[in-house]
Amino acid sequence: MFPNTFKEHGVMLAKRLCSLLSSTDFVADDGTPLVVTASFGVATYPDDAETAQQLLGAADKAMYAIKEASRNGVGVAALCDAGSN
Repeated sequence: MFPNTFKEHGVMLAKRLCSLLSSTDFVADDGTPLVVTASFGVATYPDDAETAQQLLGAADKAMYAIKEASRNGVGVAALCDAGSN
């Protein structure tokens, strides 16, 4: 969570985290290389929700949408919810 952050900046931060994770070499205790990816959901108040619970729900929904699409990336609430309401 990044309070007082515009959606565009939240997306940039999440993309940086994805990039950092995918470019970092992780190794298990036994020396086996590990591939680490992440999926993030970005939602902002009041654009995507009216309450904290709705905001977390919108970010969660965006995260699961990107997980289904690529399992490594950033989902954005308004793009994931286009046409719903």
